[in-house]
Amino acid sequence: MVIKLLNTVNRMRDHAGFGKFLLRLAVGGLMLFHGLHKLFAGIDGISGMLIAKGFPGFFPLPGIRPGGSLLSERQY
Repeated sequence: MVIKLLNTVNRMRDHAGFGKFLLRLAVGGLMLFHGLHKLFAGIDGISGMLIAKGFPGFFPLPGIRPGGSLLSERQY
């Protein structure tokens, strides 16, 4: 029984591609819903939370715009 269980576990360990697929699917889903929420609801909610904590309301914008352009530019 123990050997059968160990053999089953060893066979599952060989499926690294399936694990990567599940991880990509989960992260991709999170990014998709995060982007959709930003698209439809905007960033006013985040700005309101920052203002409530004493930070300036424009705080997230400098990180979003230059960060996105830095990530999209390819430097060779």
